[in-house]
Amino acid sequence: MDGSAPGQIRMLAPKPEARYFLVKSFNTTNVEMSQRDGLWITKAKNGSKFASAFNQHKNVFLIFSVNKSKAFQGYARMKTAPHANIAMVKWMENINWDASRPFRIEWLNTQRTEFWKLGGLKNAFNDGAPVFVGRDGQEYPESCGRKIVEIINRSTAERSAASPWATRQDYDGMSLADPYPHSTSGKDEILTWRHEELPEAGKLVLADIEPKPIGDMPLIEY
Repeated sequence: MDGSAPGQIRMLAPKPEARYFLVKSFNTTNVEMSQRDGLWITKAKNGSKFASAFNQHKNVFLIFSVNKSKAFQGYARMKTAPHANIAMVKWMENINWDASRPFRIEWLNTQRTEFWKLGGLKNAFNDGAPVFVGRDGQEYPESCGRKIVEIINRSTAERSAASPWATRQDYDGMSLADPYPHSTSGKDEILTWRHEELPEAGKLVLADIEPKPIGDMPLIEY
């Protein structure tokens, strides 16, 4: 024994690898704005859950699905926990439910993956229901979340190979044909990224330049 206090030993222990959550959106517009701005906002109860996962794990992945779309719309990695120093953007202003602070995310895949491509994959954290069934903030076991991400990435690769000209463009004209650029070094590389540090509350943070809204689409509770 090196004489370290138990609290010090816990601080030195490596963080577990990853957590995976389902994120539901009422409409496609909010997802597209999130992909453009790299921001998201969720219900207050999910905000505290996501923040805890972010602080205790190396990576937290959010798998997005628009209500009634019968598909996933890609997935993102949390870069920060919800934080008061992150300014809300225009499309977040019309929420009509108790919301978390905004938080930064990094979109790793923005392509649509139909539910049928998930086969019979079940979520043990949701009584064995299919992985596309669940409320906003539903968690997946790590092995299940990894499998969903693999299927989404494979579906994107197959679509790109079958139709190389059918690549989606973001609002700046940048091609998103390869939304998962780190895949060349192995699927496990997604677990090597680290969190973005935020300044302590109270320190001045320059807000992102507010983009021009593409229609005011309220965030409606789902």
